[in-house]
Amino acid sequence: MNDVYVRRLDNPQDVGTQSEHYKKILRESFGEAIIRPVLLWPSLFILGLQDDPEVCTTDVNNAENQPLSEVLPKGPRAQFWISRMNETQMIFHQSNENMNDQPTNQRPNGVWLWGEGTNSALPDSPLSVSAQSPELLALSHAAKATLVSYEHLFNEQTPCNDALIEIPIDEDPKSLAKANLIAAQAITLLKSGRYTELNAQIMKKSVLYNAKCTKFSLRKFWKKSINTIDWLRTADD
Repeated sequence: MNDVYVRRLDNPQDVGTQSEHYKKILRESFGEAIIRPVLLWPSLFILGLQDDPEVCTTDVNNAENQPLSEVLPKGPRAQFWISRMNETQMIFHQSNENMNDQPTNQRPNGVWLWGEGTNSALPDSPLSVSAQSPELLALSHAAKATLVSYEHLFNEQTPCNDALIEIPIDEDPKSLAKANLIAAQAITLLKSGRYTELNAQIMKKSVLYNAKCTKFSLRKFWKKSINTIDWLRTADD
């Protein structure tokens, strides 16, 4: 079993002192623990235990849309680990209350008990990824995906891989304009036949919205096209 907590820091250079602070808290809570950092994701730590925790966990695919009571650890020491998870959350909460309220003092935003064990070696992924966030960069690196720019993906004459493009969107209107431009370029590639399917997803108010389009669906007269910016603005209506 691993205990994972994530802290988002605007500046990775701020991780140092705070990381040691939370590592100390975790070691005091879990005794002899192995804390392993994740490359390219300095705010994520995996805490490994030396002994078998004697619990079973629910696979992520089976946990979706299930009540929390159905996906808690099960087994001889299940209650121990459920209590330990709650204790760790309280320890973090108390530590946060005592921390100076400064921009660089970012609080932990989650405690995750993960029971999938040691990851087996993965083959190289056929996925090409254009990413900017440290989370997606780290996941792409772990999955052995190919990291490229979205310009490179759009300029490929004969794409042979699936591609994932992350488009950061914030309050700046320019970011929405850029999202619209990238989507328009993707539609152009779809029409040309270089790609066979386009999937666009956004997360808004904790709800995932998805739009799927193929070259042939563009010809369906009953389908209504919409500007990317308008779709983003009205997704929660």
